[in-house]
Amino acid sequence: MYGLSNMSDLLLDKKLFLQQAEQLFEEEGFEQVSLNDIADTLNLPLDLVEQEYLSTAHVALQIYHDLAQDSLSDVDNLQQGTISERYFVVMEDKLSQLSQHEESVSALFATAMRPRSEILPSDISPGLRDPMMHVMQAVIEGASDTPRQEHDDLSLLLYAFHFLVIVFWLYDRTDDKQASHLFTNFLREFVKISRPMMVMPIFTRALNKMAKIMMVVFGGARLVDEAT
Repeated sequence: MYGLSNMSDLLLDKKLFLQQAEQLFEEEGFEQVSLNDIADTLNLPLDLVEQEYLSTAHVALQIYHDLAQDSLSDVDNLQQGTISERYFVVMEDKLSQLSQHEESVSALFATAMRPRSEILPSDISPGLRDPMMHVMQAVIEGASDTPRQEHDDLSLLLYAFHFLVIVFWLYDRTDDKQASHLFTNFLREFVKISRPMMVMPIFTRALNKMAKIMMVVFGGARLVDEAT
């Protein structure tokens, strides 16, 4: 028992709480772990935990966003290179990071897929408030071939694609998730080939439209009209 005795302790030791929750998820399976199980392990009253987290799905959501914040903290160490190369490194690092938390991440996305879920897609992908959006902006801004014009559309596209990669990775049952790594390689080549054409307005508009359509789903938007 860790002996956290009140909400103040819980807030101060939030990292410890999430680490313990993640350990239980990985060892026991997400569906087998309750808030009460986590609270008991840390010697916390359940009502205090419930003031901070409505359910284990919300615990998983917090874990996921903390991982996104870690990705943002690491982006300063990203080596110089083209957008395609930097994006590839970021996505490979992301898959490696998520592989240590597959139980909670898969449960989180599965929860968000349910029609009456308490977790919405927009909770997972909050757009400009998401650290991963800022990661994508940093990928572009620090690249050797960053566009001279505004690159919000490209940031949105890379952001949307990163969710597509995660969903693909969650479904991937190939050995060592080889198919997912083939996918990130494909996206590296796609971005590399597409980059010279991004000076063409008609091509840029098409990419922007595709990104917005994808975010209608991944961002949980209600109105398709805005993306078409």
